[in-house]
Amino acid sequence: MTNQRSALRTSSRAVTLAAVAALGLLTACGTESGSGGGSGSGSSGAGDGRSVDSDVPDVPVTGVHWSVTSLTVDGEKLDAPDRAYVQFDAKGQAGGNYGCNLFGAEYTAKGKTLTVRPISTTEMHCGKKIQKFEDAFASTFKGDLTAKVTDGRLTLTTEDGDTVELAEEKPAPLKGTKWTVTAFAEDDGESFVSLPPAAEGKAHFRIAKDGTVGGNLGCNDFTSKAEITDTELTFELPVTTTRKMCEKGQMTAEDRLRKVFDGTVQYEVKHHAIVLTKDGEGLHATAPGPQDKQQR
Repeated sequence: MTNQRSALRTSSRAVTLAAVAALGLLTACGTESGSGGGSGSGSSGAGDGRSVDSDVPDVPVTGVHWSVTSLTVDGEKLDAPDRAYVQFDAKGQAGGNYGCNLFGAEYTAKGKTLTVRPISTTEMHCGKKIQKFEDAFASTFKGDLTAKVTDGRLTLTTEDGDTVELAEEKPAPLKGTKWTVTAFAEDDGESFVSLPPAAEGKAHFRIAKDGTVGGNLGCNDFTSKAEITDTELTFELPVTTTRKMCEKGQMTAEDRLRKVFDGTVQYEVKHHAIVLTKDGEGLHATAPGPQDKQQR
């Protein structure tokens, strides 16, 4: 499976999230709409209006956006990329991000044991360091896991003693957050295409409290101003950009991203991710993770 995933990551084709009605599933428990704060955390079972059954674990893991902080596999500790996270719902569905790629899974609960069965993943190009973490995370986050929650931190332990350490993370606000573009969106956000390698980590934007928008399109800086509703951003035209010439991959990404910031787009903030779409196409971006914030 690893060889197949590696081969697919070298292409830039669109990857549909089959079992991840997952982008919806992965973020359904912590979706923010508009610029106000969303409800990203909750408790399991009895306190959320649903009856407690065998799919609800005895530990409070559902309804929470769990940011992965580290793995310990075969005695080696690996720090997590900022994007790695997991969410569980009360219907036996789980999902998140391995560090670069989104994934979907099913789980069953018996007491403090969660039995996880991964069922889908995207296949976007990732760097070698992140790839190592992804492979370790994917091999650890499956099978029988013992869950322990203490003071907003979750530890998942495999039968072999390997561990996944996670921490509860609050939703990112629309305004004031630096959103880093991670992929192009297609099919109204149902599928994604990885950015050209030359543009990865460069394209970003930030919306100020007064609606001023600034950032980078993969090569050139840009500025604009947006009118904001609960579902739409309307950018003033024309968008102002610098005029540097950069390498082909960056310019290719820039031409495509510039069209997103052109007039009215639909948006949805999904915990610490945002999707902007216009005429079926757009972008997916993420907010800084806990590790990144600590380093600032």
